Amino acid sequence: MKRRALLALCASVPLGGCLALDDPPRKRIAWIRLVNERTEPFDITVLVERDGEEVSAESYRLGTGDGATVRSDAPVDGPGRYTVRFRADDQWIHVDPSEYAGVAAPCIGVCFELHEQGTLGYEVTPGQDC
Repeated sequence: MKRRALLALCASVPLGGCLALDDPPRKRIAWIRLVNERTEPFDITVLVERDGEEVSAESYRLGTGDGATVRSDAPVDGPGRYTVRFRADDQWIHVDPSEYAGVAAPCIGVCFELHEQGTLGYEVTPGQDC
């Protein structure tokens, strides 16, 4: 009996590993929006990587009041498995493709925020018009 259980376990381990390696679907990034809710201006760096290779790098100065929001439309060409990285306050925030793998829409928008309390955050929004 122990031998049968061991054989069943050995057969299921490789199969289970293969099922877990599914690649996230390719999405187009329709826009990236940066929002500063703080009272002082901030510099933000945005890096976009496709399959581990950098395809876009931009730096932005976010002001306050009317200049607190910046939007970049179509920051990259075509769909891909994009990782978006934001840098502010010597901290990096990473939005990995697994974060938006469940989005059924063909494209996404990513909003990065500098919160008034000093924290950082982001939100991935599904989009239909790419």
